Amino acid sequence: MASKNTDNSPDTDEPKRGCKYLADQSREEEIIESIQEVAEIAGEPLRQCDYEQVQKEHDLDILNLSTIQCESDDWISTCQQAGVEAGVGGPDFNADDIISAIQQAAEERGEPLRIVDYLEWRNSVEARIPHPETIQSGEVFESWTEACKAAGVKRGITNFNRDETITAIQQAAVDKGEPLTYSDYREWSTSTDKTVPTSSTIEKGVCGPWTEACKAAGVKSAFSSYTAEEIVSAIQQAAEERGEPLRIVDYKKWRKSVDRPTPSINKIYDSGLGRWTEACETAGVEHGTPGK
Repeated sequence: MASKNTDNSPDTDEPKRGCKYLADQSREEEIIESIQEVAEIAGEPLRQCDYEQVQKEHDLDILNLSTIQCESDDWISTCQQAGVEAGVGGPDFNADDIISAIQQAAEERGEPLRIVDYLEWRNSVEARIPHPETIQSGEVFESWTEACKAAGVKRGITNFNRDETITAIQQAAVDKGEPLTYSDYREWSTSTDKTVPTSSTIEKGVCGPWTEACKAAGVKSAFSSYTAEEIVSAIQQAAEERGEPLRIVDYKKWRKSVDRPTPSINKIYDSGLGRWTEACETAGVEHGTPGK
C-alpha cells in the first residue's frame, strides 16, 4: 500500500492559524491556493457552500471542501490565512438542516432508516445534503441515534460486516497512504461516492476500536502526536476555564484562547481515546450535548 511521511514529534511549534495539523508545507499551500482560486470565481465574502458549488460547476484542480474542513480549525481563520474574506451565511449545517434531511430520506427510503439507506438517498439527490460524518461529528449531534430521535425518525441499524469494514479501511489506506489515522479515514469516507462505514461505525463495529480494526485490515494505524496524558490534561484545563458540561464547541473556543499548542478535536480522535464522550469520561469531565 502507499506510504506517507509522518512527523511524530510533539507539536510544540504548531502555528496559531487556520490549518491545524498539516502534514507539510505543500498541503498548507494547497489549501490556501484552493480557497483563493474559488474566491476569484465566486467572489468575496466566500462561504463554504459557495466553495462547494464552484467545485461542482467548474473543472478545477482543487481540494475537496471536506478535506479543508478536516484539516482546518474553522472556515473563517483558514480564509483569513488565504487573504480571503470569509462568508458566514450558511457555511455549515445546523440542527434544522440535518433534521430536514433525515426526514426527507425517511419519506423516500422508509423507516427504520439506516445510515446506509441515508447514504444511498443522499447520493441520489443533487441538493447539498449533510454527510453522516457531519451529522455525527459532535458539532450538532454526537450520533446517528441522537439525530434520528431529534427528527422523529426510527433509527435503523447499519450492519457492515467484517469483510466490508476491512475492505473500506484497506481502500482508504490505498488512497490516503499509511499510517492511516482516524481522521484520514473520516476525510476519505466523506469524499468517496461508495457506500462505506463511517469512522464512528468502524469504531463501534465488528472489528473493535480503530487500532484493532486497522490491524485486522493489515493496515498500519497512526496516533496523534499528543500523548493520552496531554490530551486528558487539555480537556481538564478547558473544563476548568469553560465549565462543565464541556461541549466540543466549548473546547474549540478554549483552544483558540490559549497561547500554546493544544490538541485539536481530530487529534483527540486520532489518539485512541475514542470519540468526544469517551475522551471526556477518561478525563473525568462531564461532556456536553452539542447545540445545548
